[in-house]
Amino acid sequence: MKLNDLGRDLIVENGTEIIIIQCKYWSKQKTIYEKHINQLFGTAMMYKIDHPNSKKKIKGVFITHTSVSETAKRFANALNIGIAENLELGDYPVIKCKNGKNDLGEETMIYHLPMDQQYDRIIINKEKDDRYAFTIEEA
Repeated sequence: MKLNDLGRDLIVENGTEIIIIQCKYWSKQKTIYEKHINQLFGTAMMYKIDHPNSKKKIKGVFITHTSVSETAKRFANALNIGIAENLELGDYPVIKCKNGKNDLGEETMIYHLPMDQQYDRIIINKEKDDRYAFTIEEA
C-alpha cells in the first residue's frame, strides 16, 4: 500500500487480539528512536478507529535487526508496544509458485518475484499445491 499502510508490515489476528507489526531491517549502525515507536502506536490506534466494532485487543509490536534507543524503549513500555530488537534474519523463500492456467486453459505454474506488480496480492494456497521457492532453479 506504499505510504497508505501507515508503516504496518503485518496485521496478525487470533481469537483474542490483533497485532500490528512494523519491521525494520536497516543497517546495524542505525538506531530505532521514539518517533518510530510513536508512529506504530498511532498506526495501531488508526486500526482501532477504522474497526470500531472489533472486540479484540489491539497491540503494536516493533521488530528490528538493529538496536532500539533507551528513550524509545521507555516510550514502548508506556504505550504497551512490544519490541524485538537485534534479531538476525535467516534466508527465506521469496518466489511465489502458484498453480494456474495459461491462455489455452492448460494447467501451468505461474512464478511471482518480489518486484512483480501483483506480488503482494498473490496468496499461496498449499491445499492447491502452491508453494514458495528460494531460487529460480528450485521454482
